[in-house]
Amino acid sequence: MYELKGLDTLIFIRGRNVMIVKKILYAAAKMLGIGMEVEAYFENDTADFEREGESLLQCYNLVEKELALDYFPLNAEDTLFTLTGRVEFSKFAHAPVRILEVKNENGQKLDFELFPAYLKAQAGSLTIVYTYSPEEKGAFDECEYGSSVSETMFMYGTMAQYALLQGMYEEALVWDKKYKKAIENTYTMHSCKRLQSRRWV
Repeated sequence: MYELKGLDTLIFIRGRNVMIVKKILYAAAKMLGIGMEVEAYFENDTADFEREGESLLQCYNLVEKELALDYFPLNAEDTLFTLTGRVEFSKFAHAPVRILEVKNENGQKLDFELFPAYLKAQAGSLTIVYTYSPEEKGAFDECEYGSSVSETMFMYGTMAQYALLQGMYEEALVWDKKYKKAIENTYTMHSCKRLQSRRWV
């Protein structure tokens, strides 16, 4: 589910096990006391509960992006061909956050330069390894992490965000504490430290 890249962090990649976003939403909604409303909205398209459903989904997306950018970077690898050595970031499969390495077709690591909208290396076929920011998900989409990050972690984070959004500050603090503890436990499990790095892209 994960691999170490020599960066004192966990770099997460998609696993075979699939976790659907709505499963996290329904678990969080049930704990928040809006389970029937959220399930009715997503399963039956009940417009009366759009506010609850869309707000909770927004909170999920905030959590997934936070985890990817600040705690458990997601890893991707693209192979692209360039005649000039210039590769636009818009050509990547995902929105890049940090470029980890660039290799030629023989697997040799190459020097590269970073610019606001592209990177520059040598011409030819380039394999680029990078971390990325996840796209926003719908309720029936797959979680970016598969099962490499627990459903409970996502649930606590989503609940904390939702409580904060609703002005329930004490409840938000309680769920945020549980969320941070789940993150800490994941690091302890894999004996890794948090990545303290700048974002290059």
